[in-house]
Amino acid sequence: MDLSPDITPEDLEVFLQEAEEQIELLDEDIVRLEREEDTAPLLQEIFRAAHTLKGSAGMIGYHQMASLAHSMENLLDQLRLGTTEVSTKIVDALLGGLDLLRVLKDDLTTSQDSQVDISESVAILDSLAETDRTQASPQPGTATVGLRLDTEHEEQVQRRLDSGAHVYLVKANINPESSWVSIRCFQIVDALSQSTEIIISSPSMAEIEAENVTNLVQAIVSTDQDDEIFQQALAAFEDVDDLEVIELSLEDGSSEGWLALISGSQDEAGGGPLPGSDDPADDGGEKELATVGATTDQSEAGEPADGGKQRAGVQQTQTVRVDVERLDTLMTTIGELVIDRTRIAQIGRQLQAKYKEDELVKSLGETSAHVAKVVDDLQQEIMQVRLMPVATVFNGFPRMVRDLAQRFGKNVDFVVEGQETEIDRTVIERIRDPLVHLLRNSIDHGIESPEERAAAGKPERGTIKLAAFQDQGHIVITVSDDGKGIDPAIMRATAIKKGLLSQEVGERLTDAEAIDLIFAPGTSTAAATTDVSGRGVGMDIVKTNIETINGFVTVDTTVGKGTTFNLRLPLTLATVQALLVSMNATIFAVPVVYVLEVRRLEVVDIETIEGKEVIRSRGYIIPLLRLEKVFSREVFNEESKARATYVVVVKLGDRLVGLAVESLVEMQEIMAKSLSDGIGEIKGIAGASILGDGRVVLIVDIPTLIQTTLMKGTASQVAVSA
Repeated sequence: MDLSPDITPEDLEVFLQEAEEQIELLDEDIVRLEREEDTAPLLQEIFRAAHTLKGSAGMIGYHQMASLAHSMENLLDQLRLGTTEVSTKIVDALLGGLDLLRVLKDDLTTSQDSQVDISESVAILDSLAETDRTQASPQPGTATVGLRLDTEHEEQVQRRLDSGAHVYLVKANINPESSWVSIRCFQIVDALSQSTEIIISSPSMAEIEAENVTNLVQAIVSTDQDDEIFQQALAAFEDVDDLEVIELSLEDGSSEGWLALISGSQDEAGGGPLPGSDDPADDGGEKELATVGATTDQSEAGEPADGGKQRAGVQQTQTVRVDVERLDTLMTTIGELVIDRTRIAQIGRQLQAKYKEDELVKSLGETSAHVAKVVDDLQQEIMQVRLMPVATVFNGFPRMVRDLAQRFGKNVDFVVEGQETEIDRTVIERIRDPLVHLLRNSIDHGIESPEERAAAGKPERGTIKLAAFQDQGHIVITVSDDGKGIDPAIMRATAIKKGLLSQEVGERLTDAEAIDLIFAPGTSTAAATTDVSGRGVGMDIVKTNIETINGFVTVDTTVGKGTTFNLRLPLTLATVQALLVSMNATIFAVPVVYVLEVRRLEVVDIETIEGKEVIRSRGYIIPLLRLEKVFSREVFNEESKARATYVVVVKLGDRLVGLAVESLVEMQEIMAKSLSDGIGEIKGIAGASILGDGRVVLIVDIPTLIQTTLMKGTASQVAVSA
C-alpha cells in the first residue's frame, strides 16, 4: 500500500485532520441510527461524511480508503433512498468498515503499513447494498464542459445588467498535470461565491463533490464592484495557468451573443466533452447529491441560491488551527503576568501607605489598576480558548457502550446529557480513561441481564446515563445506572476476607464508609473476572486519576435500584481561587471551592470523641484536623495547639472536616504549579504557587486530606447530627 501520497506535508496534515473529523462524526452518528425514529436527516449527514472521505482519499491517491468509503457510501445511499432499512446487521457492517477506515488513517499518520485487509468488509457492505459498486456513482473522467444557459439564466443576466450591475464571464484553466484539480475547482468557485453572485457555474459544487470535473472552470457572475477584487483572489491559487474575465453588456443582445463568447473561449481552451464522455445534453438521470460549501447552481426559479450575493454580505466566523503547545506556553506566560500583577499591586499599596499625597504614587496606583484589569481580561480570554466541550470525549462512548452491551448479552439504553458543557483541555485529556472504566463497570457489574431484570420487576432494557453540568465553580460529571447497586454488606465482607480490614474495624464501618471501599485496591466483588473488569484494579485508579487533576469522586447507591458515580472537576488547572492561611510562619492555600465556612476557634469549642478532636457546627459533629500537626516535622505540643485560632470547615461530597489554622491571610487567585521532580510527591499537597512578594505557598490537597481522615475512621458525614 502506498503510504507516501504525492502531496505536501502541509496538505497531508489537512487531509488527516479532516479525515479524523469525518471518522469521529461517522462513529457518533452511525450508532444513533438504531435509536433515532426519523433517520432521514441523520442518514443524509452520514452519507455526506462518507462521500467526503471517499473524495478526499481519492484525490490524494489513497485508494484503499477511497474504496472502503465508497462501499459504505453505496450502502448508505440505499438506506437514504429507502430501498434498504436500518438493521443491527447493517449498523455492525458500517461500524466494522469504520474501524478499518480508522486503521487506514492511522497507517497514513505513522507511515507504517498495518497490512489491513479491507476485502471482507467491502464484500459485506456490497452484499448488503445489493448493488453493483462499479455503477454506484459517477466516476472521474466523465465530465462535460460548458455552461448551458436557459431562459431563466438569460432573464437573470438581463435583470442584473438593467440594474446597472456588472456581469462577468469568468474562465479559469487549471494545469492538467495538477493532482488537485477537484480542490482547485472548489477553491475557484468558492472564492467567486464569497465576493459575487454566481448565476451559473461549470462545474457546479455538486459536480465538484462528485469529482465530475475537468481542468476548465467557467462561471457567469454578477457584482456591484469592480472585477479586480475577485481576479486577485483567483490569481493567487496554485495551478491556475490561465485566467480570463470578460464583461458582458447589453450590446451582446441575448444568450446567443453570450454563448458565442463562451463557446469561443472553450475552443481556445481545448474545451468540449472529454474522450469517452457521455453526450453533454444527456445528464443520465443523475441523482441529486448533497453539496458541501457554497451553493453555486441557480435555484429552479432562476434566482441565486444561498451563497450568491446574499452570502457575500454576511460576516462569517473565521477560525485558525493552533498547536496546543502554543496555548500551554501562552497560559504559562499569563501565569507569570498574574504573579507580577499581584506584586505590583502590593508595592503600590505599600507606597500609598508611605507617600499618600505623592502624585507619582497616585499615578502608579491608577496604572497598576489598569494593568491588573488588562491581565485579568487576557487571562480570561486565554482560558476561554482552552475550553472544550465535553462532547469531545462523550461522543466516543455510545459506540463503546453498544459493543459491550452486545458482548455481555445485555439490553442497554445509553443517555447522554450536557455534551455542550465546557472544561479546560487539560482536564478533558485526563478524564477519558476514568469514564471508560466507570461505563464498563456499569455494563459489566451494574446492569443485570434481561432475565434478572425481568425477575426483579424491572424493564428488560437497562439505562446508563452520562451527564455533565457546572456547579459552583466545578464541572460535575455523573455516570449512573438503574442496575443492582452496591451492597455495603458485601463490600464489608470482601474487604475483611481479603485482609484489607480487620473484623473489628470492618464491623464499625458505616454503610457509606463500606461503599467507599470500592475505591481501595483489590476490593472487587465480581464473582468472575473478565477482560473488561473485575480484577479489583480499576476503581482505585479512577480515584487516583481524578485526584491528580484536583477533582474527587463520590458514589451514591441503593441496592436493587442503581448506582451513581459523581466526578467533581475543576474548570481549569491553571488558576485557583484560594484562601491563604498561615500556621507556624508557613502559608497554605486552601481552594475556595471546598470552603464551607470560616470561624474563630475557641478552646471551649473543642471536644474529644474516642480520642479524636471534634467541633460542633450547624448541628453536626466535625472532626478537627490541625494543619501544623499534619505537615510539620516539629514536635506537636500544647503550645502548638494554642497557636490555632481559626477553623476552616471544608466539604468534600457529604463529608466535613475542620482545618485548624493560626491566622487568615487573604483571598487571592493563584497560579497552580506542580511540584518539581526533585521534591517529589507530598501527601496532602496538591501543588504550589508563588505570591507577588516572592513567597512560596503550598496548595492543600483537600480531597486527599479528607479521604485519609475517612480511612482513619474520623471523617464526619453531613448526615451525622450533633
